[in-house]
Amino acid sequence: MYVIKNQMKTFLINLDISNIFYYTYTLNIIRQLILVITFLSAISALISISSTASASIDYSDTSIEEVFKVIVTVAGVEGHCGEELTITVADKSETYELCEGDERPSEEQIADPIASIGYQFEFPKGQIEVGESFDVCVEVSHGFSDCKTLTNSPSKQPEEVTFSIN
Repeated sequence: MYVIKNQMKTFLINLDISNIFYYTYTLNIIRQLILVITFLSAISALISISSTASASIDYSDTSIEEVFKVIVTVAGVEGHCGEELTITVADKSETYELCEGDERPSEEQIADPIASIGYQFEFPKGQIEVGESFDVCVEVSHGFSDCKTLTNSPSKQPEEVTFSIN
């Protein structure tokens, strides 16, 4: 313990080093806790703002991968089962056998023939732009062929076209 005299007042100053370190250490811990609490509060506020912003966005019209669809219906199929059918949409071509997959007994197929068959074509979004025209053609092995020009409308519904092969 040291005694310092200053203008008739005596002050005792405890220069115990361990007390000074203890108080300094305690102040540092308190400062660090305040910094951690402030940081966590800021992160919590950012998460709250982020979740509120994402909750207000409507994703109902957005699919993971949008596609452009064309449905081609071939009517007048009765009497042509087993014949080869080639459908070309834009530059995509597929070949089918008419009535393929009809597993009904032959007598039932003759009594109630398939009148029409629908085929669906899908294209990645942007391959055929909205407003762009494209050709759809059908060709049957008995010699029938026809083409129609369609336009990709802004509607999200598939473009549809029907061909009668009779």
